[in-house]
Amino acid sequence: SDLPPAPRTVAFMHEEAAVVVPALREALGLGDPVLVGHSDGGSIALVHAATHRVSGLVVLAPHVIAEPA
Repeated sequence: SDLPPAPRTVAFMHEEAAVVVPALREALGLGDPVLVGHSDGGSIALVHAATHRVSGLVVLAPHVIAEPA
């Protein structure tokens, strides 16, 4: 992946889950995918699945809290 254009905020995972993942699903024509993610990707998958239909999740070491650092 390319580096982000600006420093990430603590809300970036929610923004990715609400904007980027739905756009990717639409572009690829995915219905109810199985999302697989590690670390930040796992967190993004969990947040996305909270408000969007998915068939399943495979998450490895997701963050469930956002540390200030």
